[in-house]
Amino acid sequence: MQNKDNGQNHDPNMNEELKNDFTLKILTRVLAFGIVAILFVSFFTAVKGNTSKGLFPVLGLSLAIAFAATVAGGFLGFLFGIPKSLQKNQAVSVPDPSTGKAVPATNSKIFSSNTNLEEISDWLTKIIVGVSLIQLTKLIDFYKQSCRSLARSFNGYLLPDFGFSYSGSIIIFFSVCGFLIVYLWARVYFLKQLNDLETVMSKVNNVSDTVKKQNNRFEQEKLERKIDDFNRERNKVTVRESSDDVKAVLDNAKPGPVTVLNDCQKNRWGSSGINGSYQLSATVLQDGNDPDLFHVTATVSTTDVTASPINGKVYFILHDSYFPNSIIISDAVEQKTATCTFDSYEAFTMGAVLNNGNVKLELDLNLLPTVPAEYKYRDTLETIDELKTKLAELKSQDQ
Repeated sequence: MQNKDNGQNHDPNMNEELKNDFTLKILTRVLAFGIVAILFVSFFTAVKGNTSKGLFPVLGLSLAIAFAATVAGGFLGFLFGIPKSLQKNQAVSVPDPSTGKAVPATNSKIFSSNTNLEEISDWLTKIIVGVSLIQLTKLIDFYKQSCRSLARSFNGYLLPDFGFSYSGSIIIFFSVCGFLIVYLWARVYFLKQLNDLETVMSKVNNVSDTVKKQNNRFEQEKLERKIDDFNRERNKVTVRESSDDVKAVLDNAKPGPVTVLNDCQKNRWGSSGINGSYQLSATVLQDGNDPDLFHVTATVSTTDVTASPINGKVYFILHDSYFPNSIIISDAVEQKTATCTFDSYEAFTMGAVLNNGNVKLELDLNLLPTVPAEYKYRDTLETIDELKTKLAELKSQDQ
């Protein structure tokens, strides 16, 4: 037969918290009782003297002593009651939010507070206890001297012996109450606030970690798409340069590998528009009807026809977006010049091969001084090695 809970909470941590909370409420009432006692003594003094002149001096000084003693005791109670951060190598239990049962703590700390405050509290506590034990006799003498001084401060409204005992009683009573109240407050409510704060911080950190992982994964996918785009560009270049009409000449030119995304001919044909007497140049004109369209005329020329003629055909190699027409073959005119024309929406790097592959030239249209500003690209070019390095770094962070 199943036992009924009858609404009772069997969590030992919860029961301990309720006990401390009950004790804290009792101590608060005891403190209030002490204030009532001060009012009673002050009123009795005024009645006994048949005058109201003694009421407010006795009441004011008594409350001042009580307040100072409460603050001093509360300060000590706070120092002794500051919770310590529970490290993960300590066997502790925390309540499960879903079931309310105590479960082993999995976090490295139950709460994360300013450890400097903990260290200062620990140091001061040890110092106070050590000095108190060593200088106990002097502390008792200081306490008695303080009580005599306070008794004289009542200015004759209280008998000297009564004033001495009265002052000492206020100091002891309110300092002890202040100590116990603040100590229990720190152990019950302050600890709970720290744990609640750590819970919120943990949730924020979890959300932050989730967002970071999502951003990391998004960046990985973006890099993977770029690498796929690069592979498609390289495949187009490979297919076109393997065609029968250009393969022999281009193989003889020994072009460099495709390494740059979105500008597949860059750094493949010597990286210069001048090779000896040969030069590759271009003019770019904006279309009169379509401002995004540009007409490009590329020219290979020689400054010395006798010593360096242009023999045979000239192969102009364009961007892979012109595939399958990404290589334009042009005949030289009187061994001096060869030209090709094409339309383009954005600058790119082009190459030229002549004299059966023995001469190669390269021209970045983006670097021409006379090219219209609208024709230039502004994105930073990335190499395949850079993309792979970034992707590897992101994957290592995701592990």
